[in-house]
Amino acid sequence: MVLSKERSFGLSFLLWLFVGLEVSMPVIAGRRPYLPFFVFCCLAIILTNRKHLLNNVSVLRCMPVAAFFMYMVWMMLSVAWSHVPLETVIQSTCFMLSFLCVVSFADVPAVIVADKIVKVICGVCVLSLLLLVIAPHVAAQSTVIWRLNGIMIHCQRLSLLAGIGLILKAALWKHAEVQPTQYPLRSSFSVLLLFGTLLATRSRSVMTYVFICVVGVYFWKSRARGRILMVVGGALLAAVLIFCMDDVRTVYSRQESNDATLTGRVTVWEKSIEMIALKPWLGSGYTSFSSDLTADFFTEFIAPHAHNTWINVSFELGLIGASMLTAFLLFGLLHLWRVYRREGQVGFAGGLLVFSILCGLTGVVFGGRASPPTCMTLLLVLQELHSYKMKSRNESFTVANVRG
Repeated sequence: MVLSKERSFGLSFLLWLFVGLEVSMPVIAGRRPYLPFFVFCCLAIILTNRKHLLNNVSVLRCMPVAAFFMYMVWMMLSVAWSHVPLETVIQSTCFMLSFLCVVSFADVPAVIVADKIVKVICGVCVLSLLLLVIAPHVAAQSTVIWRLNGIMIHCQRLSLLAGIGLILKAALWKHAEVQPTQYPLRSSFSVLLLFGTLLATRSRSVMTYVFICVVGVYFWKSRARGRILMVVGGALLAAVLIFCMDDVRTVYSRQESNDATLTGRVTVWEKSIEMIALKPWLGSGYTSFSSDLTADFFTEFIAPHAHNTWINVSFELGLIGASMLTAFLLFGLLHLWRVYRREGQVGFAGGLLVFSILCGLTGVVFGGRASPPTCMTLLLVLQELHSYKMKSRNESFTVANVRG
């Protein structure tokens, strides 16, 4: 399938629009000028792609997508009991508009979108390195140790994008429909760019999760001999790491986080769970975590989120919202597993869903506000489920005609 110039430009523009949600921008008079621009652009994309949106609405019949849609509806309903109702309305509206934009591009083949996502993320990495040259005090955090955040609001958000780029690049290389690239140097440069950016963020947990997902992609597509070699190599690597554990800790550690609280995460988890017990079913309302409710967690700043997907969503939307989000993640993995088993090739959304779940142990991808990693992962999930649904429908139609 070849996209028209208009659809190709619209898809690229949408991806950059998602990136803008977490680009470091000045707050003018207490207001965020990007949000009105984001809403306006989303409405324009929805209107110009309204025919595709209506044709792709059938993807909501898939159980994972239906669960996520219910989660978003619950998110919007939480304004009724939210501690910060205005912020709940603003952010839930942005999330719903993002979802509708994603649905309007659900008919585009995932392999095309994965390639565009990698190119956009490489663009983010290049801009981050350029900003490092122009304004190093803005592009890097150096309070205790040096960490690259580039154009993004935080180094961890940049590391998530770089990790997604590496996982998708690995899946593209192993995908059956992708031919060997005509520009091997350019492809190798993109991998080095993504890997170098990820290392520069010094996000230990994200680096670990990216390694697991990339190895998983290659293990899934490899033959029996290749899998045996990977298992043997992994065992030897584990033995070396255990033998050199002291050296590994020195290289892997960061001075400001060598404590028992995991840079304050344990403190946030304990205090958040205490507050969840006060409103276990409904929560305190969407986007209510980063408010005066959690101001006493620390003396110097207010935590932006709970650094755990399920604690964060339980705090804001209660156990009901957490159950809906968990249903989306689990049913999404189950459906994609069936698709991959039937198609016999590596997909793209499965690796990103696993990556999102792993990152959710110490951070937030799903379960918070609309963000580039959330929207990009959701886009690929909807595309692969929509593609499988259309193939199943065509096969059923063909069988019916043969029998008739």
